[in-house]
This record gives sequence, C-alpha cells and structure tokens, in this order.
Amino acid sequence: STHPPTREAVFDGGGGAGAGLGAAVEKARMLGGRFGGGGGQASVPLGLLERRNGLGLLVRVRFGTGGGAAVNAVRHSPAGAGDTVAVQGIGGVGHLAVQTAAHAGFETVALSRGTGKREAAFEFGADHYVDTTEADPASRLQERGGADAILGTAPSRSAIAAVVDGLAPNGQLLLVAPPDGPVPVDVGRLVAGRASVRGWSSGTPV
Repeated sequence: STHPPTREAVFDGGGGAGAGLGAAVEKARMLGGRFGGGGGQASVPLGLLERRNGLGLLVRVRFGTGGGAAVNAVRHSPAGAGDTVAVQGIGGVGHLAVQTAAHAGFETVALSRGTGKREAAFEFGADHYVDTTEADPASRLQERGGADAILGTAPSRSAIAAVVDGLAPNGQLLLVAPPDGPVPVDVGRLVAGRASVRGWSSGTPV
C-alpha cells in the first residue's frame, strides 16, 4: 500500500554517487523512510513509501543519473523478501544496483570480471562475489537456487549471455544497458523455467 506524502527531504549524495547512497539511506531511515540513488541531490517525499513483503521501498524520487535505472529495475523485479538478486557488472550503474538490492534486504550477488571490484562490491553491501573469469556465473547462481532477478548493467553481450541460465524459476533478467550486439538466448530454457528477459531504461522517475 502507499501513503500520501507528509513532508519532503532533500539528500545530497556528496562524494560521488556510490559514496553518498549509504549515508543517504541512513538519513532517510532516521526520518522513517528509505532512499537510494545517484549523485547530486534528490527530493524524497517521505510519505510515499511502498511496503512490499515487509520491505520499505521507495515509490517516487527523481534521479539525474543512471542510478534511476538501477533503483527502478530492482523495484520492478519479481524478487521478494529474502530472494536472490544478482548484479552483472560492478561499474557506475552496477554499484548502485548492488547498494539498492542490499539495502532492500535481498541476498545480493555481485558478478564481475577479475577480483578488482571484489572489495568494493562487499563495501557496497554484496553478500557474495563471483569472479566470472574463474567461474561460470550461471552455475554459481544455480548452486544457490538461482537468481530471482539479475540486473545486467555492463553492455557486454557475452557477459549477459553467460548469466541467463542462472535465473531461478520465474526469474527475470533486467537489462539497464543496451548490449554491444545481439545476445544469444536459449528460449527453450526460458520457457521451461517460466523465466523472462526485460529491458529497463535509465533516467525515468520511480
């Protein structure tokens, strides 16, 4: 359910998009709300909160960066309380997706090439990290029962194709960045698992 707005707070991300999110969330919590977003300032109608499976998720806030895509994709994913959300690519949008999923209470898995982003991923709130150069990301996700939602944030067709089979039954792959070419997808596996692939554009208000 939603509630009418009672007051509005303005949070300054400060120190860059990633650095500001955790502090902004804590400020919002102190005032009874939740907040996640990109750099700069965002006005948050604190009364406009959605209660979904016991989690307080933001309903309306405007973002000036790709952070809007990350927050919107998490919010509109099929994942519920305690479900697994994986983030493919820990870059400018990916780290915001990790933080949003972690603060929303999902079991968050960061997927990235090499170990260079490992420490940052855990600082952003990831519960697990998979180096996709050393392990098959789909297999690792299936070891955990599959991902209820996977956010594809890196525009690499090979990286996106590598995670599709990691979806859980009824899972959804949400792409927030156009890939660099056609992505091969085994439609038969999607049908068998009632899974789907969906696009989500950047820069729209929640």
